[in-house]
Amino acid sequence: MIDAQGMMQRVKAFDRAHAVGGPSVQHEGFIYYPDGAYRDVDPIGVLAEPDSDDFVRLSNIATYHRARLQKTVAAFQDLKDSLLTSSPQPEELNRLQGLRTEIVKRRKDVHKAEADLALTETARARAGHQEFLAEERQRQASWREQVKSVQLS
Repeated sequence: MIDAQGMMQRVKAFDRAHAVGGPSVQHEGFIYYPDGAYRDVDPIGVLAEPDSDDFVRLSNIATYHRARLQKTVAAFQDLKDSLLTSSPQPEELNRLQGLRTEIVKRRKDVHKAEADLALTETARARAGHQEFLAEERQRQASWREQVKSVQLS
C-alpha cells in the first residue's frame, strides 16, 4: 500500500528546500528549481537533488530559466491577444507592460545560465568536438569537390 500522505510530505519538503531562489517551473513532465534540482510531476517519481557535476547541474538551471522565459512569453502573448479583442482595460495594459519587463529579465537570466554552462569543462569539450566535426565536414566537402572536378576529356 502506498503512503500517499507521507509521499506528499516528502514532495512538499523537497519543494520548500529547493524553491529558495525562486518558484519552481514545470517543463516536459518535470518540475525544475533554481538550484538545479528537479522532480517528476508524479509525486511517486524521482526527486533529484542538484547534481555534483557542474555541467549537469548548470544544464538543469539553464532549463529552469528557459522554461520560465517560455511561460512568461506565453502569458504575455495570451494577454496581448485577449486585449486586442476586448474593451479597453488600463490595468490589464499595465500588466502587459509588466510582463514585457519580466521577459527582459528572464532573457538575461537565460543568457547568464547559458554562459555559466558554456564555461564548464564538459561544455568546452563538446564545443571543441563540434568544431572538429564541422571542420572535418568542410574538409570532406572540399575533397568531394576536388574529386568531382577531375573530368574525362
